[in-house]
Amino acid sequence: MKGHLLEVELLSLDPWNYDKIQDFFTKYNDLLLQLKGCGIDKSKEESRQVLSIMSKLRLEYSIFCVYISFSKAHNR
Repeated sequence: MKGHLLEVELLSLDPWNYDKIQDFFTKYNDLLLQLKGCGIDKSKEESRQVLSIMSKLRLEYSIFCVYISFSKAHNR
């Protein structure tokens, strides 16, 4: 049950609820560690997680999103 609640919290995280993007990523990583402690390993879903985060970022981070997309395409 705790794992399910942590997954819901992870999916509902919004970078704009934090003063700094670093605080968002700290919380995000903390939730991933807690999930792992519950036996839920999200590392296999990394690409989907990155896309989920990118979709929540606003225009200020668009160059970051373009860079990640380009890097992933270039490394294939």
